This record gives sequence, C-alpha cells and structure tokens, in this order.
Amino acid sequence: MEENFPARVANILERSGLPPEVLELEITESLLVKDEALAVLLKLKAVGVSLALDDFGTGYSNLKAIRESPIDRLKIDRGFVSCSADDQQARAITAAILAMADGLHVKVVAEGVETAEQHTYFKGCRCDEVQGFFYSRPLNADSAENFLLEKTRVNEQDPGSTTVTEALTIEGDCADSPGPSLEAPLKIAEPDCPNEPCG
Repeated sequence: MEENFPARVANILERSGLPPEVLELEITESLLVKDEALAVLLKLKAVGVSLALDDFGTGYSNLKAIRESPIDRLKIDRGFVSCSADDQQARAITAAILAMADGLHVKVVAEGVETAEQHTYFKGCRCDEVQGFFYSRPLNADSAENFLLEKTRVNEQDPGSTTVTEALTIEGDCADSPGPSLEAPLKIAEPDCPNEPCG
C-alpha cells in the first residue's frame, strides 16, 4: 500500500464532496502483515473512512495484526458462509469469529448468503450484517435506488423485518449490469430465538 494513498483518498473525497463516513475501503489479510500497513491504515482512519477486512478466514489470519489495526468490519469469507448452515466445523469457526469480533468491538458481515437456511442461521447467530444473492443480485445505480426505496417502504410497514443498512458497497463493474454496480449489505433483524446458542 502506497504511503500517499490516504492523501489521495482525502483529495478525492474533497473534490467529490462525498462525506468520508459513508466510504468503506476493503483490505485483505495479506496486507496486514506488511510493516508499513498499520501506519497507512491509521492515516486512512484519520481521514474518516471505514475499513473492512475482506475474505476473513482465508488468508494469514494474523490475530495480533487484527487487534492492532483500526478495522471496523470483518467480512467472513463466503467459503465458511456457504456451509455454515449444515456443517458443524464451519459453524464452530463462524461462532469463534463472531465471538472474537464482539470482544474487539468490530462488526461482522457474512458474505455470500444465498439460501434461506444460511439467512436463518446468521440471523440466529446475531451476525451484524449479511450480503449475498439471497437478497439481491448486483444492481446498477438506478435499480439500487428503487431497491432501497422498496425495502424502506416494507420496513416501515413491518418494523420486525430485515432492514437495509444506510451504506452501499460499491462492487465495481458487473457483467450483468453496465456501469458501476452496487450490492446492498442487509442488517439482520433481531433473531426469533435470542437465547438460542449459535452452532
């Protein structure tokens, strides 16, 4: 990661008028093992953006680096998510990640939720946020706006339903949709059985 990257981000935010707090940058675990990474990440936090550790569980998983880094979110790799609903070992790992993140006061996002069973499992685990094709395929800007407006209308009518977070994750170009595509992480509602153990 370049030392001047935080300054570049700050410059882009200033020119675009985008509030720093609505921008989330995703990094990989391999970045955390680099000596210069912590200083750069701290500068990015000083700019005001959020930081998410992507594909957690597939890389180095350097717990010391994670503890020292100013990470706001851990994104559980879809490889764990895809089998967490019916695989005991995957459930154990997922439960450990959720417990660790809770202790570090870091939010957890489950990536790649594609089935009702996976949705129900992570809802019961009190995972902070989920995202995946179960909720929506990647959308262009116009479709994303309509999607969020519809979800907001449904949530106002049914406060107990799954709610949409205020932020959108910019996923880059999508083969199914021209231009920048957006995928909305969805915040999970209160679980139906709050006392049920995870896993």
